[in-house]
Amino acid sequence: MSRAIGDRVHLVSVPAASDGAGSLDSEGLFTTIWRGKWLVAAGGLTALLIGAFYAFILATPLYHATAVLRLLPEQEQIIDFPNGAGRFSGDRAELNSEVEVLRGRVLLAQVVERLDLTSDVEFGARFQSEEAQRVQDAVISKMLEAVTIRNIPQSRVLRVTVESEDARKAALIADTIVELYVSHQIEEKAKAAEQAVIWLTERVTAMQAKLQAAKAKVSVFNATTELVSVGALRGLERQIKELRGRIGTAQEARAASERQNEALEAAVTSAEKVNASGDAQLADLRDGMEEEPALGRAFEARFQTVLQLSREDFCAHKTN
Repeated sequence: MSRAIGDRVHLVSVPAASDGAGSLDSEGLFTTIWRGKWLVAAGGLTALLIGAFYAFILATPLYHATAVLRLLPEQEQIIDFPNGAGRFSGDRAELNSEVEVLRGRVLLAQVVERLDLTSDVEFGARFQSEEAQRVQDAVISKMLEAVTIRNIPQSRVLRVTVESEDARKAALIADTIVELYVSHQIEEKAKAAEQAVIWLTERVTAMQAKLQAAKAKVSVFNATTELVSVGALRGLERQIKELRGRIGTAQEARAASERQNEALEAAVTSAEKVNASGDAQLADLRDGMEEEPALGRAFEARFQTVLQLSREDFCAHKTN
């Protein structure tokens, strides 16, 4: 056996116990314990009573209160605003981020201030001798020990559980944490919406400026460049109208010539030839053919002349 004293080490020899004197007698030990059984029982009962007294009388009971918070994902946006504009997709990483926000010292500091927990007996009583900032930091740290935030698996539900010596206080703290968190989210949404409106306004203003610039360029171009004068344009319109009229007249004349030529080519009897030609001389010759046979030859000669003229007229219209 060794002992260290100062800078020196002294060795102290301890005589070894002899086998006969140092050996334990198990029967004797059992007999000794059995003789003191009442003493052992009394000691165990005393310890049990002391534990029960502490647990039910001296120890302060703790209560748990839970507030449930459900996070909803954002609807798909038509316009992709810059910086996401406060959107929440609901994936695991963002859920964990929201858990940390609920446990953040900034949010808990607001809870402490609203509920005046620095003056509370449970959370801030033992820190009253310190300065205000240290008291608040200490109360927030104690709050962190009392608050548990958990995400229910396979869901977007967060459970905020608070442990306190007072059941109502635990419920009040849990509800206040959720309330302040929701208020914070509403403020963030409002800021994001305001930023989106500003962004849209700037975009609309920029587009209006571009439109005005484009209109100004068109006006300058129209003022400095006159490709066709107004008078010339009106003259062209008149010419186009006259040409359309002439084309229509020519088409009608061609159609009439074609119909007459077809009728003359198809005429067999003297009556058909007179009707097809519309010629007055042919009509007169036909009327005298019965009394004067020689007029028949004159009729045929006249008809051939009319037919030839019709053919030439049709060919002329067809070429044009």
